[in-house]
Amino acid sequence: MQNNQKSVTNGTEKNMPTKWLDALWLKMSALYPAWDSMVGLHPYVLDENKKPTSELNSKGQAWSNELADLTGDELKHGFDSLKTRAEKSFPPSVLEFKDLCTGNEYENVLDEIITRLQDGDTYQWTNQLAFNVFMPVSGDFKTALMGNVPKLVKHRLKMIDRDSMFPLPDYSKPAIEKPKTQKGIAPEQQRQIFQSHMFSAINNHSPQLFEQPENQKSNRFVSADQNDKLSPLMKKIFSAQGTTELINKFKASDYIIPDKPLKPDFLRFSKKDWSLKYRNYKQKAIEAFTNFLVEQGVLS
Repeated sequence: MQNNQKSVTNGTEKNMPTKWLDALWLKMSALYPAWDSMVGLHPYVLDENKKPTSELNSKGQAWSNELADLTGDELKHGFDSLKTRAEKSFPPSVLEFKDLCTGNEYENVLDEIITRLQDGDTYQWTNQLAFNVFMPVSGDFKTALMGNVPKLVKHRLKMIDRDSMFPLPDYSKPAIEKPKTQKGIAPEQQRQIFQSHMFSAINNHSPQLFEQPENQKSNRFVSADQNDKLSPLMKKIFSAQGTTELINKFKASDYIIPDKPLKPDFLRFSKKDWSLKYRNYKQKAIEAFTNFLVEQGVLS
């Protein structure tokens, strides 16, 4: 396809040069065995003898109109991009191929990921590439400043193995129900966060209350090993029921858990400033939980 070819106007519609359309059809047919059955053996209407005429059929017209403004370099870029396309068996739609030609792939991925961040976990993905860019590092996207999302998308696009992408979720199937929590017991994640704060406060104020449980290294909150020398009080407050009772009392008190600072953008914040901010957060949390546990008779 030479760059000096010009698109032609047929009435009010703009079409690709005939040579370009013919070359595209032959190349797509060679790349995708399903092209002839899905799109057509020719882009032209057949005469009574099954011979192609000069009149475009509906598929030929659609492709010719949509790609009329593309240059030869853009079309070449589109065919080069097909080499890394995840779907190898079926040909692209004309709109997908146009995006590959014009480099709009990045914009489409970015738009979908921004929509996902705005809509939350209920969002239903439509772009397989965007899904694969986002999911393996979803935590990074969720905590990133919005201004850094485009840079993260570009970085992830370079790393994607397009031959090994995960398929889009099947939204026609009902979602897997989350395991039900025991009635009257706080959710596990809420208990773990609360236990983390309790552990820090107790370990800072009266570490001897743990009596150095042997399995402490494998569980930073409290050992589940019944052979560890935990006092009955420690076993009680770190049990599901005991922690839930303390959570309810904490909510009814005037104490609050300070907001944990988000991971910073180190291009704008120094690590020293971040460390100071995080230490202040830990100190406030330990102070609040120490005072609360003193009121509950856990600490003295």
